[in-house]
Amino acid sequence: MALKLDRMGSGFSPVNEEDKSVSAYDEYSSDPDFAFGDLGGGAALVAPGATTLTGAFRPKEYSMSDRFFYKLENTIASNHNVPYYILVFFAFVFVIGTAALWINVSHGDPDHPLAQDFHSATFMAVQMLFTGGADTSYLWLSERYVFGLAMVSGVLLTSVLVGLVTESVQDYMSSLKDGKSLVIESGHTLILGHSDKLLPVIRQLSLANESEGGGCVVVLLESGSVQELRDEINTMKSELDGGLRGTRVVVRIGNPCVMDHLLKVAVEKAKAILVLSMGTAAASDARAMRIVLGLVNGLGPRLTAHVTVEV
Repeated sequence: MALKLDRMGSGFSPVNEEDKSVSAYDEYSSDPDFAFGDLGGGAALVAPGATTLTGAFRPKEYSMSDRFFYKLENTIASNHNVPYYILVFFAFVFVIGTAALWINVSHGDPDHPLAQDFHSATFMAVQMLFTGGADTSYLWLSERYVFGLAMVSGVLLTSVLVGLVTESVQDYMSSLKDGKSLVIESGHTLILGHSDKLLPVIRQLSLANESEGGGCVVVLLESGSVQELRDEINTMKSELDGGLRGTRVVVRIGNPCVMDHLLKVAVEKAKAILVLSMGTAAASDARAMRIVLGLVNGLGPRLTAHVTVEV
């Protein structure tokens, strides 16, 4: 199949390849503004200097390094432990490589006869990589080069390890601030949504729980900042006489229409569930219906909480 350029600007139209010499091309064969170009075994009309379709859509060839780093990036993104595996691999390579270099350069040195077998050289390489330390007993220049290289490699490996550990701690603290951790509660009140009625509801619940010595209120936000809501609750708590009277407020973020997010806030162990209205009346009612149906269908007989919906 080939393509014929339509003079009226409507694009390309198909032309039978067997009819290259018939009237389908006769109309343009004498036109100096057009020329025939190859189109995968057929022919097509292209303007002078224009790129044929075959050249314009030629797929890009990726190098081996591009493919390797692409797969490595996806692997690291899917598994946060991969950087540690890579670090252990390079540490192993550095230890074995340093031990081999040490055996090669110190062969025949009478001052270090015990470090010339593989096990002793590996033990020395581990010390050089991860402890460093000054040692003036190495007199041969080649030994000093290997010792210095091992210390620099050890500093790099240790720095990467410290960076990975620091990043892991920061990610964990960030997940705590963002409200993504699991809620381990039972007999709590679960509030789904956030509106201007949230703080008054928390205040009333704290008063109701006072006779029981306090309780727990879990709020599942659909959007917004968890830290900002916590600050608002702390401000309200400081302004109230007696604070929240023993009631604890736990804030998490998630979608109440997703069962996995509901299970993270222990929805099956809640004693009461309150669905706050959000947005317009029609959208709020539809959202509340989806949440209730999700609770009934998702939990079934495990749903023991009393569900209250604001309409």
